[in-house]
Amino acid sequence: KATVSVLNWRPIMRPPPLVACNVYVTAGRAVHGPLLTDILQQSQGRCRGLRRASGPVAVVHAFADAVYDRSSFHLVGSAEAVVDVAGGIAVAAVERLTAAAGDGGDEGAGEPTRHPFVGVVDHVAVMPLAYHDGAEDNTRPHPVPAAARAACAAAAGRIGSALQGAGVSVLRYGAAHPQGLSLATVRRQHTTFFKSGGLAPNAAALDRKGVSTVGAAPGFVENFNIRLRCSRGRAAALARQLRARDGGLCGVEALTLPYADGAQEVACNLLAPHVTPPDALARVAEAWDAAQGGGLLAAAYPVGTTLSQCEGVAAMPSDELECHDRAVAAAFADFLKQAPASE
Repeated sequence: KATVSVLNWRPIMRPPPLVACNVYVTAGRAVHGPLLTDILQQSQGRCRGLRRASGPVAVVHAFADAVYDRSSFHLVGSAEAVVDVAGGIAVAAVERLTAAAGDGGDEGAGEPTRHPFVGVVDHVAVMPLAYHDGAEDNTRPHPVPAAARAACAAAAGRIGSALQGAGVSVLRYGAAHPQGLSLATVRRQHTTFFKSGGLAPNAAALDRKGVSTVGAAPGFVENFNIRLRCSRGRAAALARQLRARDGGLCGVEALTLPYADGAQEVACNLLAPHVTPPDALARVAEAWDAAQGGGLLAAAYPVGTTLSQCEGVAAMPSDELECHDRAVAAAFADFLKQAPASE
């Protein structure tokens, strides 16, 4: 029989897990366009340099919503590279938007359609490229590998530290929090998030730097919005029908927000999109609209990125990534042009 010498044995070296990261910035209108575009271009250039030196990282998507005055930058890559790029985006946004606004408070804090927020970099989410099962008590099998959870927690911690170095008060959540508090719990118990922006149009101005919630989600989170032509009360009824903690769909968080021209939006976080995909929410919204007599459902659409989208970008060869970067930049420019009529 052939034998294998233990002297020739080598351990199998697995590559570090890839992570996704979303950076949400409280600025998204045409007036912010040059600054936000420069931040995107700088981050894409940094990604190109890191890819040549240390492996995959890319900006998957960049989005700006003029009505909500909010933008987001969505990344995928090795945890080390994502910390570098996301930390750079977050710190640049804080420093440059704060400088642009002056040293006073935020004059737009009480605008009637502004997305709720707690600071100029409102939220940074680090996520594994795997789905969580949606069980809040974690009693069911967890498909996310331990190494990926640890990588996300460490990355969130380092991005939070970078923001603290820029003078931001950072609140951690998920695997980055000592007790594992969820984002929703941290927002409810420790911030003014639910009493800001369009949820509190008469609120006092908030400090521009403010607070940032930074954390590691238990699995990949997708987002889905439902726009309605109805009163806030009727929209809130649909939100309750969708929301998991009100007996709705598994892994769904839902928040009712005022939108332009008197419309309302039910903004949804899908914590287990493999269990409750966007199509499931769309079906509930369509059935609800039919029960109301029809004509209230204006749009139902995904926001941000999906797990398969991030995996696809992470697997792109360098020549395809160059084309991808140009497409992301062009789309972001188009989003910034969609300014509200009042601007």
